[in-house]
Amino acid sequence: MTSSGSASFDALRDGLARDVGVRHELEGALRLNVDRVSPSDRGNRFIVGGAVEWLVAAAAWSLGVLTLPGGHGANGFDLVDLQDAARGMWSVKSQSSSKKAAWRITNGLGGSGRGLTEPTVFVSPQLPGLVFVDPDRHAAAGETYDARDAVMLPFAAVLT
Repeated sequence: MTSSGSASFDALRDGLARDVGVRHELEGALRLNVDRVSPSDRGNRFIVGGAVEWLVAAAAWSLGVLTLPGGHGANGFDLVDLQDAARGMWSVKSQSSSKKAAWRITNGLGGSGRGLTEPTVFVSPQLPGLVFVDPDRHAAAGETYDARDAVMLPFAAVLT
């Protein structure tokens, strides 16, 4: 496989491709998370999103990629690579809908926020797997648009 630009993400991606057991456990846990705590209730989205971060970090950890969620107070990055924090920090964006929808990258109070500025892992049942986008390396980052109160990224940009 080609490099995503992140050695840590490549190790996660390649590990999930090789280890069917870990991949099935991650997929099952992501499904259970959405089935038990519906993200259609906006009050639950914080919980569902936090659980997705922990599930991705746990899968990465089990495959030898030592990551840990930075916590909800972290600015931008959701996962911290404990081996080399400067090179392996990712944000995590997840969707659970059966419909393909634009990704809300950042929110802003009185504006749209900073936009896609950090490497980001996208999780959705509509994607063929986890997708990594580094704004410094991938063209998808240039497809963001300002939607008054948020910076959005079209679903198709991530899928591509």
